[in-house]
Amino acid sequence: MHSGFTLIVSLLHRHTVVGAELTGTRFGPLYDSNLLFLSIFPTTSKTQTSVQREMHWTIRSLALALLAGLAASQLLSELPLIIKSPYMQYWIDASHVSLPTGAWPLFWTRRSVGWTSYIQVDNTSYQWSGEYLTTRPNLTATTVTPTRTIFSFVAGPIAFNATYLSPLDPTDLVRQSLPFGYLYLDAWSLDGKPHAIRFYFDITGEPLSIDAFDPVQWNTTQIENALYHSMHLTSKQSMTEDSDIVKDSTLYFAMENRPDMTWQSGGNQDDVRNKFVAGGSPLPDTVDPTPRTIINWPVLSFLVDLGNTTQTSKSVCLVTGLVRDPVIQYTTSGSIQVRSSYYWSAYNTIDDIIQDVIAKFDDVRSKAIDFDNTNLSDGGAISSEYNDLISISLRMVFGAMDITIPKFGDGTLDTSDVKIFMKDIGSSSRVNPVEVIYAALPAILYFNSTLAGSLLEPLLEYQNSSNYKNAYAAPDLGIAYPKVLGNSSDTTELALENCGNMLIMTLAHALKSGDGSLLYRYYNLLKEWADYLEKNTLHPAGYVSADGENNPNLSNLALKGILGIDAMGKISNVTGNSADASHYESQAKDYYNQWEILAVASGHITSVYGDVSNWGLVYNLYAAKLLDSNLISDQLYTNQSQFYASQLGKAPKFGFPYDTNDAGKVKSHWTMFTAATLSDPSLRDSLIRMVWQRASLNDSVAFPTTYDPTTGSAIIGVARYVYYISTKVSCLFI
Repeated sequence: MHSGFTLIVSLLHRHTVVGAELTGTRFGPLYDSNLLFLSIFPTTSKTQTSVQREMHWTIRSLALALLAGLAASQLLSELPLIIKSPYMQYWIDASHVSLPTGAWPLFWTRRSVGWTSYIQVDNTSYQWSGEYLTTRPNLTATTVTPTRTIFSFVAGPIAFNATYLSPLDPTDLVRQSLPFGYLYLDAWSLDGKPHAIRFYFDITGEPLSIDAFDPVQWNTTQIENALYHSMHLTSKQSMTEDSDIVKDSTLYFAMENRPDMTWQSGGNQDDVRNKFVAGGSPLPDTVDPTPRTIINWPVLSFLVDLGNTTQTSKSVCLVTGLVRDPVIQYTTSGSIQVRSSYYWSAYNTIDDIIQDVIAKFDDVRSKAIDFDNTNLSDGGAISSEYNDLISISLRMVFGAMDITIPKFGDGTLDTSDVKIFMKDIGSSSRVNPVEVIYAALPAILYFNSTLAGSLLEPLLEYQNSSNYKNAYAAPDLGIAYPKVLGNSSDTTELALENCGNMLIMTLAHALKSGDGSLLYRYYNLLKEWADYLEKNTLHPAGYVSADGENNPNLSNLALKGILGIDAMGKISNVTGNSADASHYESQAKDYYNQWEILAVASGHITSVYGDVSNWGLVYNLYAAKLLDSNLISDQLYTNQSQFYASQLGKAPKFGFPYDTNDAGKVKSHWTMFTAATLSDPSLRDSLIRMVWQRASLNDSVAFPTTYDPTTGSAIIGVARYVYYISTKVSCLFI
C-alpha cells in the first residue's frame, strides 16, 4: 500500500530555466514535449498513524489521478495564461502556425481576449502577443508551472521572459478569490551593450461581451501607488451569460506608478499601436471620453520606455482583473440571496484592491515560486513520464470556482457563511455539477480540505429544503450559472452515481478536514440517499454509469453504490448513531460479498455480472482507498493488477479501452485512476506511459477526453477547454 508515500497522478509542463526562478528541463517551440504522469511522494510527517498515512496517500492518489484527466484536454494545443475565476480564463493557442504568442489570447470558448503586447528594441518593433504585426521575436522556450506560464524570447540583441502569473493560495481565501493576475517581463542584453527597449500593452473590450456591437465605456484612475484603466458595458446585465461570457464584469488594466510609463485609454487600436510601432513618441496620458462599441476597438494601453539599458533593474509588471459584484444569485428556501466574492471582506473599494495587488507583487511572486518549486520537487519522484501534471491542472481546478459570502442587513459581509460555487467549465453552465466536484474533490482535499465543505454545502442545503422532493441526490444546482436556481427535475437514471458520489464526498471531507458538521447537519438527508442505494445498487437496472453505459448489472456502478452504503455506516458511527452504523456496515459487507461473487470471474472483475468475455478499468476502486474502506481485500487489488498485466501485451499503443463493451474508446482519466490502484509499480508505469504517449501526440488538437486506442484520434473533448476532463464523459454520456 506504499505506506509512508503519497501517490499522485499528475499532469504538468516540465519546467525550464527562467532567470533565477526555476531550474529544470528546457522546452523549445515545437510544443511536443508535454507529458502526462503519476508520482509517488514521501510524506513529511513522522508522527502520522498508519491510517493517517494511508489516508494521506489515498487523497493524493485520487487528487492527481483526477488532475491527470483535468489538464489533459489542454496539454498540446492550448496553454493557460491567466485563470482566476469562471470568467477570467485566458489561454493561448500553442498550435499556431508561427508560434503560440503569434495568436490572440483566447477565452476558453475561443473568443479573442484582444490582449496585445509588443517589445521595441532599437526602434525595431516585435509583437509577441496578438496578430497585428508580422515581425515577431524568436521564441526559445516555454515553461508552465502550477502558477505561471513563461515564454522566453529573443528580439534582436535582447532576450526577455514574459511571465503570466495566476496566484494560487487555496489556504488564503482573500488571495485565492481575487480575480487578478499578473504579466511581468524581465529583459537583458545578449551582447552586453545597452539597447533602447520599450514595452507596449493594450486590451480591447472583448472580455466583456460576445456581442462586439455592445457599447462600452472606460475611465482611468490615479491612486497612491498605481494607475489603472477600467472598462465595462454601458448597460451591464446582472447575472446574465451570453455564450459563456457574463455581461456584468468590469475589466481592469493597471500598472504601478513609474517615471518611464505613459498611458492612454479609449484610443482606437490601430492609431495607438501604429504610433508605437513608428517609434519615438510616448503615449499622451489622455482619456478619450466618448463611449463606443467594442468593434470600434477602443483600447486600454500602457507603454514603458526603459531607455538605453543592458537589463531591467526590476520586472515590468502589468496587472489585469475581471471584477463582478455580486457574483452569485443564490435561491434559498425562502428568498433570493446575492453573494459577493470573499475578497471584499478585506477591502472597501476597488482602489484599495488594486493598490494592494500592485504593492504585494514581489511577495505574491515569491510565494508563487515557492509553491511551484515545492510541488514540482515533490512531483519528480517516480519517472519523467509522470512529472508533468500539477502545473497545468491546478489553475483549472481553482479557477472554476467562486468563493462567496453574503451580506448582513446593514451591508457588512458575513465571513462565517462561506459557500463555493463551481461552474461546469468547458461543457455547460451547470452549477456545482456533482460528478465534476467528485473529480475535483481529491485535489481540493489535498490543498485545503475546508473548501470541500463550502463546495458541498450548497448541494446539501438545497436538497434538504422543501424545494427538493426526490428521494435521491440531484446532479447539480441548475443550469444557469451564475444563477443558482436548484434542480428538482427527474434524474432517476443518474441516481446511483449521484447518491454514491455525495455520500463518498461528504465523508471524505469530514475525514480529511476533521470537521464533521455536515454529517450531523444533514444526517437524515444522507441516510435517505443510503437507503435509496440499499434498495437499488446491488442489481442496477435502468441506471446510467458515469460513462453513459446503461447495461443492467454494471459491476463498476454497483461497486460505487456499495461504497456509498459503506460510507453511510462510517457517517453513522461518527455521529453516534450506532444502530444505523451497524445496519449500514453490515449491509455494505453483505452486498460486497455478493458483488464479488457476481462481478469476479476468471480472476478479474467483469464489466457486467456473469459475462466473462468483458472487462474494464474498475476506477471506482479509488473510492475505497479514499475512505479507507476495509471492504475490499488486498488480494482483490492484487488479482486485478495481475489481470491487467496479463492483458498488457495486447494493449493498443494509446491504452486499454475503458470497457471492452466499448472497445473503440480510451478514457485517459479512468486509465490514470486505475493506475493509482495497482500493486505493481511497473504495470502502473505502463498504463501511465500509454496516456503519456497520447498526450505527446502532436496532432494539432487539444488532448481529448476520449480517443481511439490505436490511432489516438480524438473522439470527444477536442479543442475544448475542459478542466474536469475526468467528468466530461459523465456529463455528456458519450
